[in-house]
Amino acid sequence: EAPEVKDENERSAKKPKVEKMFKQVALDMDGTLLNENHALSESSKAKLRDLSEAGVKITIATGRSGPAVYDHVNALGLKKDVPAVVYNGGMILNFKAGEEASLAKPIATFPVPASTVDTVVQFAQQEGFLVQYYTHDTIVVNPMNEKHFEFMKRYAELTGATHTIVEDNYEAIRKKEGALKLLVMTPDPDSLKQRLENELPANTTLIRGAPPFFVEILAPGVCKGGSLIQLCDKIGVSAADTIAFGDGDNDIDMIRDVGMGIAMKNGRDVV
Repeated sequence: EAPEVKDENERSAKKPKVEKMFKQVALDMDGTLLNENHALSESSKAKLRDLSEAGVKITIATGRSGPAVYDHVNALGLKKDVPAVVYNGGMILNFKAGEEASLAKPIATFPVPASTVDTVVQFAQQEGFLVQYYTHDTIVVNPMNEKHFEFMKRYAELTGATHTIVEDNYEAIRKKEGALKLLVMTPDPDSLKQRLENELPANTTLIRGAPPFFVEILAPGVCKGGSLIQLCDKIGVSAADTIAFGDGDNDIDMIRDVGMGIAMKNGRDVV
């Protein structure tokens, strides 16, 4: 019977009747695996440990950065490796069992094209938006006003992430390291997403954030589901033997392309 992962607040969708035993469970984090306090409940940790001990691969698939996942992987404390898709598909990591999560090394990375980064940074500067520039283990920001700092605080409260502040409009980091994803803060993500669609190449991946106060920009063709499929190939577990749980727009391709996809009860109607 397929596993059901939910916290004590019963936020998961109604359990489907299935007969197949899946070999891998892929889990979104915010709005899915984590509770309303953005933490792993004790019941979820116990269930995932049981599944892992039974031979089911536990995989994380999130829009979060690597560092915003570390504490949760450490808290889970599985005795087996935990693969992860982070940055909404911009990077694939493998958290080794018994090893501090921050030591995880990338299996694959899919950076945003430099030309797209240039366009987004210039657009944001002209229009007064704040950009978060993601590298392997750093979120770089160039805040210009109090509103920007308020957005940073809100994001930090959501994910536990910390920011590296610069004052050079991202010039140094752009020369040093490519962006795994960009995130633009806004109180109106739907409107901003439409504007970015007009500014960027047609095949650029744009994701409406959840909670809805940002828009994410990824390399063309990069998405959580696509990177999960690549991860499956690398660890030898087929997508057909995978069950995935998610609640947001960025989870649609993932829950569509595996053996069974579960949309969370609290998810958007489009999911």
